[in-house]
Amino acid sequence: MLKLDEHTSFQCACGPLTLCGDIDPMCIIDPTCPPSNIIPSCTDFLVRVKWEIYGTIVPMMGGEFKVTVGFDAVGDGPNANYSASVSVASGKYSHSPTEGPERDFVVDVRIPNASDKLIVGVYLLSAYVTYTDVNGRPGPIAGMSAEKFLEIFPQPNE
Repeated sequence: MLKLDEHTSFQCACGPLTLCGDIDPMCIIDPTCPPSNIIPSCTDFLVRVKWEIYGTIVPMMGGEFKVTVGFDAVGDGPNANYSASVSVASGKYSHSPTEGPERDFVVDVRIPNASDKLIVGVYLLSAYVTYTDVNGRPGPIAGMSAEKFLEIFPQPNE
């Protein structure tokens, strides 16, 4: 079900049209295993960002979403951002009797070899989703999640 709070939400400044939603990033080291927030250094991994949007504006949307995954160091250490884009049309469309029109999205953002930008340490994992319309103009829609921590830990030979 939809959970809106200051950490994981979508918002829209669209006048009388409505849009709300939910966003959830998770780290995937191996697609056959459950997500993990503990990542060995020198390991490629994915941040799988899932989001869903609901509301009267959903059927009228075209264009593209840009997903930016951020790693903000807790204490000393570098910050890093990685991005991917997805077309609005790629989202799975449905119509809920309670929520109205809905689209669900999943994007995997590849994080190459964690040690290139991310050193051993703890990071706040955030995901930001922004929207551009079919003409490439930024739209008044944004989603964000900034509630998960991630640890990059040293390999035995480090």
